[in-house]
Amino acid sequence: MVWHRMKITQITRDVVNRLARCRMIIRVDVGFDNVDTAACRERGIPVSNVPNYGTFEVADHAIAMLLYLARGLGSYEARLKADPERGFVAENVPVVRRLRGLRGSIGMGRIGTAIARRAAAHDMRVIYHDPFVPEGHELGLG
Repeated sequence: MVWHRMKITQITRDVVNRLARCRMIIRVDVGFDNVDTAACRERGIPVSNVPNYGTFEVADHAIAMLLYLARGLGSYEARLKADPERGFVAENVPVVRRLRGLRGSIGMGRIGTAIARRAAAHDMRVIYHDPFVPEGHELGLG
């Protein structure tokens, strides 16, 4: 198995040629960008990946970052850390944006679709262009 945290993240032709008893390479991630698939094919070593790895986690993180920025949470956090007793004061608060009605443009692959579903739950308006999804994909998302 090839994890993204391994020190040797490149499975090059040289690495493949040293794999005397390898029966399969499994990339624990979405792509094969760090595996020489041609060298593996020549040696008869199947290569697999986990195409849905991290979809929900990335979508959750994207929405969390959006909330952090749009609602000015960093400013509130800094105020609370500077003065834990009186840090949360409503006067002179940073300008924050309402999520309702915000528009954004994203691709609609696995992660983009997961983000769109979360954005819709916050009454955001999702606008997208993705030539790789079939016509009518948006109908299932509302």
